[in-house]
Amino acid sequence: MANILVVDDVGIIRYKVESILSKAGFNVFLTNNINTVKNNSFSQDVDLEDIDLALLDIYLPDGNGLDLLAYLSEYYINISVIMMSVESKKPIVKKAVNLGAKEYINKPFDAKTLLNKVYSLLSDDKSGNKEKAISRQTSENDINSFKTDLSLEINRALRSENPFSLVKMEIKELDHKQLISFKETITSKIRNIDQVYLTKHSEYTFLLPLTNANGCETFIKKITEELKQNFSPEKNNILTEKITFPDIILNQQKEPLDLEKQQKYHKILLEKLAFS
Repeated sequence: MANILVVDDVGIIRYKVESILSKAGFNVFLTNNINTVKNNSFSQDVDLEDIDLALLDIYLPDGNGLDLLAYLSEYYINISVIMMSVESKKPIVKKAVNLGAKEYINKPFDAKTLLNKVYSLLSDDKSGNKEKAISRQTSENDINSFKTDLSLEINRALRSENPFSLVKMEIKELDHKQLISFKETITSKIRNIDQVYLTKHSEYTFLLPLTNANGCETFIKKITEELKQNFSPEKNNILTEKITFPDIILNQQKEPLDLEKQQKYHKILLEKLAFS
């Protein structure tokens, strides 16, 4: 069943909506402000990648719900949004639609009105939800493969005393099909020993054997240029993190590398890349 996020500063409305949607079988998550949404701290069980539908109020304690709508429309295009507000002026409604809202509900509303909007919207979005499910499964499979390959690479690096690098690259503008397509393009361009994983929606992780910090920088420039040639994303929508082994381990501890501590090194690297 679909995951629905409700963002409203009035507790009685949040719990009313939760009651209606929960009884209909939906998974409902509640918050009263914008920051918890943007920080992905509205729930310990799911994050924004798992949300199918969001119900947003306009007047929130830490900002305007229309700004949050714009944020979701830009960075989480798979989340459908219904605005719900006492505000009924046509310019406001029009602005919400222009920013990406699929529906607009005026408060107060009854259970039938809410459920009709939700059912209609989720029915229209079945193909999108299917794509999200495929994306999640792809990510899970790639994360598992990455963890296994990382363990093997740590072992090889310790035995050969050769470095390797890890790069995590987030590209916020691409949909699932574009992400898969670019992964295939990258695979044909990089060395046979390099590996690329789609570890999260809009995020690639690269494992680069025999690559030091300088080589890692060169690799990032190459991939960024390839990305620009294929999809021309905005520069501020490409975020990268890089790690070189064993540099990161040696910087954290004074003791020499130890082949018997492979699991410890594995854990440190996963934590640095937020895969722990």
